[in-house]
Amino acid sequence: MHADLIFGLPGETLESFAQGFDRLYELAPHEIQFGILKRLRGTPITRHTADFAMAYDPQTPYTILQNSTIDFATMQRINRFARYWEMVANSGAFCAGAKAAVGTWLRL
Repeated sequence: MHADLIFGLPGETLESFAQGFDRLYELAPHEIQFGILKRLRGTPITRHTADFAMAYDPQTPYTILQNSTIDFATMQRINRFARYWEMVANSGAFCAGAKAAVGTWLRL
């Protein structure tokens, strides 16, 4: 099973995302594709920009930088975690290490 998880959705907090991540991880999918919200042309996410103070990178792929519930520093921390997750957890080479890290991922 392959699962996709996106961070930075309107109204989401770091805590609510962590709870969702933990629930998904417990399902033991073969791979969790972890991504950061991007504003793609023509998608309805733009209707939430003002209400949730969503700020995006002006350069493609227009990744979210912060919103009303997640500040810039936290968003950058999660961005680093997403890169780590892809390199380590999804590679399959570090299964034991990835499992140990999941319990402490908010401190990365």
